[in-house]
Amino acid sequence: MRSKNKPTLNVIRSLQAEIINASKTAKPITTDGALYSLIQKQIKSSTTAIQEFEAAKRDDLVQKEQEQVDILQKYADEIPKVEASEVDGLISAAVEKLEEGKRTFGSVMGRVMGGIKGRPADMEYLNKKIEEAVGRK
Repeated sequence: MRSKNKPTLNVIRSLQAEIINASKTAKPITTDGALYSLIQKQIKSSTTAIQEFEAAKRDDLVQKEQEQVDILQKYADEIPKVEASEVDGLISAAVEKLEEGKRTFGSVMGRVMGGIKGRPADMEYLNKKIEEAVGRK
């Protein structure tokens, strides 16, 4: 704030406004996972805006949005995520607890997500590993 870095300041202010707005709803941001999803939502909206600005040939706005995406990505990378080894352990434990006939993708995913408890995880990796464990491809 004191460094007068305008892009970072704008990103922090917009995130703070989103967090305050979310606190007034039924689902306030209370976990790292919720904050991570909020940041990812902001990144997605900025990426969409970049595509629209490129189509309109507005390079100045593309540069501004790209700076915001870079700053948001930096903050998203700082949030601790569930490690791949922990995900593998949760999946194997969930598969072992379920009977042979009840090992469906949804039941394993439910148990794994219960073990993650709102922490951000790589969902593509998670889906791939559960499909391999269940045997559904």
